[in-house]
Formats: sequence, structure tokens, C-alpha cells
Amino acid sequence: MKIKIIISYLIFLSAVTAGVLVSCKRTEKNMDNPIIQMINDDIHNKIDSQFLNDITISGLKILNITQYAKEKELDIKTQHIITEIEIKHVNLNKRIKKIAKKNLIILPDTIETETLAAQDTTENRDYVYLVELEKLMKEEITEFLKVKEKSQNEELKRLAIHAIGELNSKLHQIDSELN
Repeated sequence: MKIKIIISYLIFLSAVTAGVLVSCKRTEKNMDNPIIQMINDDIHNKIDSQFLNDITISGLKILNITQYAKEKELDIKTQHIITEIEIKHVNLNKRIKKIAKKNLIILPDTIETETLAAQDTTENRDYVYLVELEKLMKEEITEFLKVKEKSQNEELKRLAIHAIGELNSKLHQIDSELN
């Protein structure tokens, strides 16, 4: 009886050992396979398309406001701030699209937004546009902070850090103009 138990135990140990060896061999094979390595890298670096979509929409809202504001008679200093914001967002949009293209993600090119037509009759248009841009830029910073904290992709994280710095700089300009 004891011999049967010992033999059964040895057979069990042999089976477990063989399973571990086969498993190690498969893992070793998979690491040598460039396709599996590429898939593992893609999974590790996968960008959440929702992050890219959210920051794209946020940027497009700001671009819509800047384009609409440029058509109006505004103070030269306000026009300058708005033009700088527009240029930064066009460049930022290009970088976002480049990352999206690399990761086979389709992003919107345009969005429909409400215009400030109802407030367009006010005498202080500069204030209205700068306040709206300030609000949208704060929302955009919030989106980039989410990207910075939650994204697995290093390129997107670097973009978020850079964008947060630029947006804060422009917010400072807007604040100094409003106060």
C-alpha cells in the first residue's frame, strides 16, 4: 500500500515538473517570437482612445472660440492672446493626431459648439471671449491631468505635461488681462 502511495506521489511530482518545464519552454518561445513581443508591447503601450478623444474635443472647442473671436473687433492685446492660444492649439492638435495615427485611432476634425452670439452685443467683448477661453482651458487642463495620471503611453504623458505647462502660461496671460 505504501509503495502505491509513493509511486503515485512520484508520478504526480513528475507530471508537475514536466508541466513546469513545458510552461517555461513556451514562455521562452513566446519571448523569441517578434510578433508576440510586438503584441505585448502594444498592449503595454496601448493608449486609451477616450483620452485622445476627450482632449481633441476640448481643443476643438477652444479653436472654435478663437476663430469666432478673431472675426470680431477686439482690443489688440486680446487679439494677440487669442492668436497665441490658437497657434498653440493648432500645434497641439497636430501632435495629438500624430499619436492617434500611430495607434490607429480616429479622432474628430470638427465639432459643433454654441457660439457666443447672444453675448456678442455686449460692449466688453474682450472680457466675454477671455472668460470663455479661460473656462475651456481649465477644463482642458483637467483632461490633460487625467491623461498624465492614467495613461500607460509615455509619449502621451510627455505631451500632457508639456500641454499643461503651456495652458497654465496662457491662463496666466488671460488672468493678467482680466484683472
